[in-house]
Amino acid sequence: MYYYYYYLLRPVYKKTWFSRHPQVKNWMILLRESFKQKFKSARAEVGEAPTQFIARLENYLMRWIDLANVEKDFDGLMSLIVREQYLES
Repeated sequence: MYYYYYYLLRPVYKKTWFSRHPQVKNWMILLRESFKQKFKSARAEVGEAPTQFIARLENYLMRWIDLANVEKDFDGLMSLIVREQYLES
């Protein structure tokens, strides 16, 4: 439920979301991690068309990026990927 409201916010307000709603910060972190894991572990389902699988992957990735609070440009994505790789190593 909170993710829905967060997703609808303008990008400028997303940065202050947690300061106004501290009770959902842990929940949002868990949600971000779940979309990251779904993206990384996704496999095509039996009978799923390639376009459907790619659309599902794109959805997981976009939700992960939104919840990670990074810019949706090359530098923001690079920062996210390098940070995640560092934390996993």
